[in-house]
Amino acid sequence: MVRGRDFQGAAFPRSRSDGYDPSDFAIRRARGNLAERGLADAAFHQRSAGQLPGEPAFGLVLTFDCLHDMPRPDEAARAIGRCLAGDGTWLVKEIRARETWQDNLAHPVAAMLYGNSVASCLMTRR
Repeated sequence: MVRGRDFQGAAFPRSRSDGYDPSDFAIRRARGNLAERGLADAAFHQRSAGQLPGEPAFGLVLTFDCLHDMPRPDEAARAIGRCLAGDGTWLVKEIRARETWQDNLAHPVAAMLYGNSVASCLMTRR
């Protein structure tokens, strides 16, 4: 297992990572963590999923537990498709859920998960 500086610096010296998030707070925190670790092979951009680069620039795109909280996941998927290189991979990890909202209500902690998602995941405009 490799972590932090070793992950990109030693194991993958020619790699470069770009992170995108619409949250100013998340981007500031990520940039602070990057500076604290002295990494120069990554960058973070405050943009929505629809504002990803329009050309096929990435060999690997990762989305973990985020599509279900996006107001327009369809636009995010199209934007990811546009920025993914022809031989690239999009790895998606989402929550395990049933097809309809009503079918998900039988989950023993569904109300808590739903409330957390609304309160902490969805962006608010001020």
